[in-house]
Amino acid sequence: MNIMIVHIFLQIVLEMLPVSSSGHVTLFLHLLCGSQNAQQVLIAHHALDFLLHGVSVVMIGLYFFKQWFRYLVDFFKWHKDAVHIVLFCIVADCITALFYGFFIYTQTTFFPLWLGFLITGLLLLVSSLIQHEKEQPVSLKAGLVVGITQGLALLPGISRFGSTFVVGRFLGFSSMQSFQYSFLIAWPLMFAAWVKGSYDLFSTQEITQLLSGDIVLSMVIATVISWYCLQQIAKIIEKKQVHNFGWWLFLVAFVAFFTVKV
Repeated sequence: MNIMIVHIFLQIVLEMLPVSSSGHVTLFLHLLCGSQNAQQVLIAHHALDFLLHGVSVVMIGLYFFKQWFRYLVDFFKWHKDAVHIVLFCIVADCITALFYGFFIYTQTTFFPLWLGFLITGLLLLVSSLIQHEKEQPVSLKAGLVVGITQGLALLPGISRFGSTFVVGRFLGFSSMQSFQYSFLIAWPLMFAAWVKGSYDLFSTQEITQLLSGDIVLSMVIATVISWYCLQQIAKIIEKKQVHNFGWWLFLVAFVAFFTVKV
């Protein structure tokens, strides 16, 4: 139970930071349980991940509600900018879905966790070189590039938030645009995973096993912390200090290199 509670905190809280929450969960389980047992624990906790996606969906939706609701209203009014943003998201998520299908079909297991952490760390450090802050309109080409980036972030240790944020900056988006769009393209996929996973949990009656008092309380506390993290990461991005997370990822990459075997 203690392992599951730590899993909850890592998954919910770190989902709001550019550091790969799933990568940290995997590393934690290898450190705590050993390489032989870590994979079994991850499989056992698979159903829990779907519930945790639901928490992220709610938190992210509430945080960006005003901006996203405006996009939705403008879209139905057929405003050009809103239509482009919707098409940008559709293209990005379709590309990501293709990557997901490919990785599932090929049962990709070759990618080492330490390399994913290292790639994300390098991307974040390189982002410090980007100084422009003029907002740019989205395009289908940008949706394609960001979608490929988000698809590759399905590989272990590559932060979806961190990688799409940095790529967005290279595409010309301002810091806050990249921050917002990174979560905007992820939200529909998180929601779909939550709905499908919740349906499967109710169908197999596993939901009752996951809603004990300790689990629910842990989810509530982690949710409050994740809201605070969202607020703080926005401030960090405004101050152009997000690249500092790269140094932390170098450290966990070093630990993962000696701990987690593919």
